[in-house]
Amino acid sequence: MRKFQYLSAILVILLVTALLSVPPALAAYSGDLPLTVEMPLPADPESKDWVDEAPLPAEETEIPPEEESEQTPEEEPEEELKQFDEDFLLPEKPKKLINKVEDDPDLWLSIDEETFLIYAKYFRDELGLNDAAIAALMANIQQESGFNTNKVGDSGFAYGLMQWRGPRLDALVEFCLEEGLNPISVEGQLAYMKWELTGSYKYAYDLLLAAPDTSVGVEIATYDFCYYYLAPANIDASIPMCQKLAVQLIYPTLYELWDAGKY
Repeated sequence: MRKFQYLSAILVILLVTALLSVPPALAAYSGDLPLTVEMPLPADPESKDWVDEAPLPAEETEIPPEEESEQTPEEEPEEELKQFDEDFLLPEKPKKLINKVEDDPDLWLSIDEETFLIYAKYFRDELGLNDAAIAALMANIQQESGFNTNKVGDSGFAYGLMQWRGPRLDALVEFCLEEGLNPISVEGQLAYMKWELTGSYKYAYDLLLAAPDTSVGVEIATYDFCYYYLAPANIDASIPMCQKLAVQLIYPTLYELWDAGKY
């Protein structure tokens, strides 16, 4: 009997010891609520237990300086585009206009000096004309079209530098297509004018070649070209205006450009 009591006392001591060793959170679990376990943090945050073996997120996403420059090429096109915009917004270089007599509205040309030289050199080099005949041609072109190769006149029936009409206009298109030229371009229309002057309008061309290189020659060449080549409907009004423009503006300008070494 005494031995049985001794064993009972030992079992009670073991049971109490086991109950005392259970964590409080587990002892409080009743089975109705989810089990939560609090994990105590170490006392020293800088200890090895606090640092995770995996690299920090910042270290994973960090890119070396060399790789950053390679992975961001879009910055250079933005700088080039900005530079292009700045260049595009720069004002155009002003062109020197052929307009020397400001108090006379009749003495002006609708082209700049660069374009003026293109026509003058073509008439000199390709047609062999002197300055008097060149001034006559340019004055008539100004009067007819204002040097606009795409000019439409006569209620839609006339076109180009010389305001060609009907069969002559059709021939302009055919000639340019055969020669591989653009009928709207300066080159195409000047080449067609040369073809006409050396062909069906050779009489007008011979008169231009015979014009003396003087102010009187300018007046004669202006009349001959207008009458025998252009033959406009208002010829009586066109000739005096062209002669004034050729003698007082274009002819002196040719000499000035020659003296300046540009022509």
